[in-house]
Amino acid sequence: MPSLAFVIVAAGSSRRMGFDKLASDLAGRPVLAHAIAACSAAEGVEEIWVVTRPERFEWVEELVSSLEYEEACDDTDEHQVSLKDDLEV
Repeated sequence: MPSLAFVIVAAGSSRRMGFDKLASDLAGRPVLAHAIAACSAAEGVEEIWVVTRPERFEWVEELVSSLEYEEACDDTDEHQVSLKDDLEV
């Protein structure tokens, strides 16, 4: 089975929406949590990358921690937070 990696682009400012669409509630969870869950449910997924702005790092890390993923790392030079499900990479 091929291994998969997902990149979730979450670096926008939501200016046109007028509110933070990634953090907005959808069925009791932030929209970004739904995106992460959908990616992690794919067969063969090994990595999920959330690309975001530096000012969102803390919020994304807290969200990842609340979803109980195995690893969350902050790579501020690359403006990325990496998520790894409980599969071996």
